[in-house]
Amino acid sequence: MGRLKSECPFGNFIVRTKPNAKGEVAIYLIYYINGVPVTRSTAVLPKLVLAQMPAAHTPPQK
Repeated sequence: MGRLKSECPFGNFIVRTKPNAKGEVAIYLIYYINGVPVTRSTAVLPKLVLAQMPAAHTPPQK
C-alpha cells in the first residue's frame, strides 16, 4: 500500500503582491502535486477594493 493520490489537484487563489499604482493586484493559483506546491500566475489583475468598516453606532445625545 502506498499513498493515495487525488484524482484532481486542489489549490488556492491568493494575492501575493501589493496593489500597483492603478490599484490592481495579481492573482496566483497555488496547487500541490505530490506534496510540492506549484505557483502559477493567472494573469488576472482585478482592482482591489477595500471595504471600510462602518463607524460604531452611538446613541444621540440628549
